[in-house]
Amino acid sequence: MTMKRNFCTRLVLLGTIVCTPYTLAENLTYQWDFGDGNTSTEDNPNHQYATPDFYTVTLKAFADKSLSYSKQYEVDAVTPAIKSLTLNLPEQIEQGKSTHISVNLNSTYDLNLDYKWTFPNNKVVMGKSSEVVFQDSGDTQIALTAYFKDRPISEQNITINVLAAQEPDKTTPPKQDEGSSGGSFFWINLLLIGLLRIRVSVK
Repeated sequence: MTMKRNFCTRLVLLGTIVCTPYTLAENLTYQWDFGDGNTSTEDNPNHQYATPDFYTVTLKAFADKSLSYSKQYEVDAVTPAIKSLTLNLPEQIEQGKSTHISVNLNSTYDLNLDYKWTFPNNKVVMGKSSEVVFQDSGDTQIALTAYFKDRPISEQNITINVLAAQEPDKTTPPKQDEGSSGGSFFWINLLLIGLLRIRVSVK
């Protein structure tokens, strides 16, 4: 008689334990392939991934050396390594002026992520940081998507307030260039002296 019971295999993913339930029969043997080159024949194995990635775990169960059960699980060993993903924005963003924005990744392991910024009018910029000029004022939506090997793992949508550009004060008279005014005064004096000399010579 075959007795079946449920138990949990623990896959240690960079310090995070994930339980995957399946059925155990007393006369079965097991073969695990963790997708990173490591295998196990234990009933209830523990495994720790050394490198962040997405892995396919394959479980095969054999009854009297014949395949009785086969199942694959996808294991995410990337997201648990991310502690935080923070956007760096200036306190004030003004319409029509260049604004520097960037993202700061805090992770347990060194992750090589790609970033896609989506701005108004569906403008897309790739990279960890970007220089952008917002043409319209008011509340503006931007989106940041982080990718690991072309696979999206994080998406943030942010609403920022863009301040209206300040118009120049037209009531303030333009400042005169001191150098040019001084030069004009010099030439006026020189012209008057010339006229006086002409009058003296005529007499």
